[in-house]
This record gives sequence, structure tokens and C-alpha cells, in this order.
Amino acid sequence: MKSKSLLVLQPDGIPPEGLTLAGQVTLAELDIPEDDRRFAATAAEFQLSVSLVRGGILVQGMIQDTFRCRCDRCLTFFDQPLAVPAVCHFYKPVGHEEIDLTADLREDMLLAFPQRQLCREDCRGLCARCGQNLNVRECGCEGGDAAADAWGALDRLGFEADEASGRES
Repeated sequence: MKSKSLLVLQPDGIPPEGLTLAGQVTLAELDIPEDDRRFAATAAEFQLSVSLVRGGILVQGMIQDTFRCRCDRCLTFFDQPLAVPAVCHFYKPVGHEEIDLTADLREDMLLAFPQRQLCREDCRGLCARCGQNLNVRECGCEGGDAAADAWGALDRLGFEADEASGRES
């Protein structure tokens, strides 16, 4: 079943023994933006247990998805599984207002997503000179590090330090 409405609870509709929610939800339904670096390969699957507890409602469970990501180092696409195995939220109902789980599940997914998207931990990236993917093959570039050469070019500009003030002139 694919519906955001599954993520909206009516506190009065929760039986004393609780209930189980299971289904799929798209990133658009979770308000998670897709971009050219990552997008969902599938809809996110969730399984949630909703329990009435003293003073409120406890929601526990998991949510998982697979994203198609672009590696930050070599720019190739790869599948990145993402799982939040320990969803746990407490809600204190206010009157008969419905409880929307969407924002909390969205936050759980965003916090679980890695800051750097790497196709593999030892990704070698691209050659800074010619752009060759170094995971596929070595490039023919000679010499040292391109980043060091950039700083070397600045060193060759010929600025001399003003010894009295410690500033460059």
C-alpha cells in the first residue's frame, strides 16, 4: 500500500492493544527533495508499531530505502541502501487532533543519510589533472600533486614579507 495517509494517526482510533502500520511512501510524500546527486531508486518501506502508553502514544519501528547516488569522489552512480532500524517517537496528543508522522520520519531519514556519498570506502576519485576515474585505471599524468602545484604557482608570484610589520607587501 502506498499512501501518506497511513502516516497520519487518529488518537481516538488507536485500540488499547495498539496497531501496526506497514507500507511504502515516496520521497515526495516525505518532503525529501531529490537532486542530481541522489534520488530514490524505490519507495521507502516502513513498519511501525503504535502503542498507547502512559501519557501519550509511542511509535517504534523501522524505515528503509535504496537511493541512487553520485559518488562525491569519482562521480559514478551507485546504489546506497539506507535504513533507520530504530525509529522511536513519543507523541502527547492534544485533544482529538491527528498526529502526522511524516515530519519525524523525514528527519530520521535525513539524519541517517551519510554526509559524503562514496561508492566505496577506498574510492580513489578522479585525477585532478586529466579527470580519469582512478578506480577504473591509472592515468598517464606525470608529476606530483595538482593541488600542490596550485600553491606552488602562488609561491612563484614573488610577494616578499615586510619584516618590520610581518605583513606581505
